[in-house]
Amino acid sequence: MYEVTFKDGTTMQLPQARGYRIDKKTGTLTVWGKHFSTLCAYPAGHWASISQIAPEVN
Repeated sequence: MYEVTFKDGTTMQLPQARGYRIDKKTGTLTVWGKHFSTLCAYPAGHWASISQIAPEVN
């Protein structure tokens, strides 16, 4: 699971995310799920960081 932090300080958890890519040329963050299908993409300047977090265990 990944968590994206945006420039305004808000965060969004992406439980279906399996990986991500940051385009060095444009700064676009692309997050993908199973079978490398794109879940979402954020343009440069919209997101601040991405981090992998452990899923909660009940």
